[in-house]
Amino acid sequence: MFGIAAMLNSKNALGVLKIVFVLFIIAATYYYIDKVYEQLSPGKVKVKQSNSYNYSNKYRESKIYKHNCKIADIKGNVEYRTDNEWILCKSDTVLTNNYSLRTETDSSVSVDLENELDSLSRKFMSKSEIERSKSLSFATLCSNLKLYSNTEISYEEAKDNKISNTVELTRGEITFSISVGVGDSFRVKVGNIIIKPQTSTFKVIYDDLNDKGSVIVKNGVVEVSEKGSNSKKVNGFYKINFENDELGILSQASIMQYEWK
Repeated sequence: MFGIAAMLNSKNALGVLKIVFVLFIIAATYYYIDKVYEQLSPGKVKVKQSNSYNYSNKYRESKIYKHNCKIADIKGNVEYRTDNEWILCKSDTVLTNNYSLRTETDSSVSVDLENELDSLSRKFMSKSEIERSKSLSFATLCSNLKLYSNTEISYEEAKDNKISNTVELTRGEITFSISVGVGDSFRVKVGNIIIKPQTSTFKVIYDDLNDKGSVIVKNGVVEVSEKGSNSKKVNGFYKINFENDELGILSQASIMQYEWK
């Protein structure tokens, strides 16, 4: 009798251990999935907080707002500058956090602005998913800017109390493709005109000799303002002109007349 009771107790104990083991596996799997989701979701990015934590620290510390600037495509004569000297740009040129870039006549250059979350997402995607994402202008793998003929910009990475990376257009034409969730990490400056994009594809054209230009939105939405005031939202298939640092009125844009690639 005692032997039978001992066997039953042993089987019960083994069953309990099996249940505990299964629950442990489930909990560990859930924890791992949750951590991966946090890393892949821009809205879930966590930053360290302290008593002196403020809004600008959130932007500065988050992985979304630090970008690697990589040459994606180059045509003709393109030059870059990090100090005082202009240097011929090549396909393998590494652009630092603060730089200037300019194109000559019939030249162009495309720059990928890839943040740490973009890099992480790429690791979890198949080749077919990557190629499909490249074909969708509204779901780019990473943000991208393209300079066309006779264009010059300067790029300044966010630091200290600044909460956005700044791209200043000195002259010419530039197209932006802003990926999902990172629009707040950029602002485009043309004189005193400030452009704050969300997930969007848009173009800025600036005639520096006559101090006038246009912001044309292909898809998504951007916010355009004068010296940070008089803000206007521009949606897809619309444009807004500006002259002498003053905004004009919104009007419909003929998207097909512009170059987007």
